[in-house]
Amino acid sequence: MLHASVNHSGTEFWSPTRLALLTLLGASFLHLGLNVANLAGAGIGLFLALYLHSWALLWLGLAGVLVSVFYTAPPLRLVHRGLGEMAVGVGFGPIMVLGAYYVQAHRFTWEAFYVSLPVAILISLVLYLNEIPDRAGDAAAGKRKLPVRWSKDRVIAVYAAAVVVAYALIAGGASLRSARRAHDDRAGHDPGGREGGQGPPAELRKPVRADAHHGRQHQAPRVHGTAAVRRLPHRHRRRPPVEPPTGVPPVAAPGVRHHRPPTTSRG
Repeated sequence: MLHASVNHSGTEFWSPTRLALLTLLGASFLHLGLNVANLAGAGIGLFLALYLHSWALLWLGLAGVLVSVFYTAPPLRLVHRGLGEMAVGVGFGPIMVLGAYYVQAHRFTWEAFYVSLPVAILISLVLYLNEIPDRAGDAAAGKRKLPVRWSKDRVIAVYAAAVVVAYALIAGGASLRSARRAHDDRAGHDPGGREGGQGPPAELRKPVRADAHHGRQHQAPRVHGTAAVRRLPHRHRRRPPVEPPTGVPPVAAPGVRHHRPPTTSRG
């Protein structure tokens, strides 16, 4: 909707859906939908910032709103200055990923920022590719996008290099994560990232109880029923008591005398 409402320089490469939006709905209706979408997104972000009492989330959301507005709005008009691809990458990459991570984890991390970089590059390449067929129309409309500014060979070379960088970041992040886990295992660190072998926080530790029969300790399961029994080792499973057959006297344990009530003889 955003791309169709702000780009009126039609070319022969336009899709039927895009032409139908402009023909049936009109540019004014698309602009109205764009404003409604921006206000709805800003309202959701403001609610989350107030709910979490976070100034950081508020400023992050404000940055996203500014990128969305000044993508085409004066005085910046980022798309006309060859910065549209970068603006889209920042909005869909660090701003969106870091915002989603903060809402769930209540903090920012360098790992989350690193994860946002391949997302930023790949979503920028989607816009970058869509701009290539519109080079002539964008140049006539005064939109100095990157494919308009660069030659054909340079456009292809930049695309190939960006794809390599994006997937190298993905592979590098996975390799670093695996190496970190292996280092933590060798050093006796907790896999969750707590150093010094401290293990998980106290509130996440399971209660430990001693087994009455074997004198060993094991973690008491939190789930009741058969699911909890299956989680225990076989030697710790409590066997159900065996009832003796009817009419058979109980057998006393070794070393324990079984006292029977005295019997009276008849006769």
